[in-house]
Order: sequence, then C-alpha cells, then structure tokens
Amino acid sequence: MSKGDSTGAWAVTLARAGYGVALVCAPRALIKVTGDSVAGDRAGASRTRPSRGACGVARVLGVRHLVQAGLTAAGLRAEPGSPVPLVLGAAVDVLHASTMVGLALVDRGARRAALADTGIELALAAAGGLAAARD
Repeated sequence: MSKGDSTGAWAVTLARAGYGVALVCAPRALIKVTGDSVAGDRAGASRTRPSRGACGVARVLGVRHLVQAGLTAAGLRAEPGSPVPLVLGAAVDVLHASTMVGLALVDRGARRAALADTGIELALAAAGGLAAARD
C-alpha cells in the first residue's frame, strides 16, 4: 500500500462523510439522542421534537462535513502521502469544537447537543491527526 493510500486516512474521511450524511438525513434523531438538559430528559428519552431551526443548523453542519470529506478525499488523491489534507481537517475540527463549547456555555437548551458534537469533532480531529502522523 502506498503512503497516500493510508487506510487510516480513508477511514477518517469515510467516518466524516457518514456523520455528515446522518446530520443531513436524520438531524432530529441525532439531536434527540442527546436528551434535553433544560427539561431534564435523559438521552434518548421521549420528548418534544427538536426545533426546525436546530434541525436546519444540524443539516448545515452535515453539509460542512460532506464538503470537508470531499476536499480531504481530493487532497489525498492529488498529493498521495501528504499529511496536509488531514492536518487542515483536524484544525477545522478543533475550531468547530471550540465554537460548540462556546455554544454550550451560553445556550443551556443546546448544551448536551453541543457537547456531544464537541466530542465527535475532537474525535475526528484526533483520528485525522494520528492518521496524518502515521503517513
């Protein structure tokens, strides 16, 4: 396997694309999984549906992940062995995670969803960084 065909790099890219598809196609389900910190609902508990606005934001973030996965894939193909696409992706993920922490601090209603997304963003950043270091 050549350096640019790292299984780790492609696994991170596919995981990102999968998360993006899930956010675009089923934002309500993903938001609901986190529960509602304001109402005190447990994760996955039956509750009122997430707002259209929250679902819209989740879809926009899903599109962002799909675009990022596409750009990463193009970069991995164009420059085999280059860690740049993964490192740039990890930087974007860390920036996004920091904005989610900020949202969690100022919006109690969005806190659980924001912190869940923070965890996912940091996991993608770490996986991308590790895959870049291995190449």
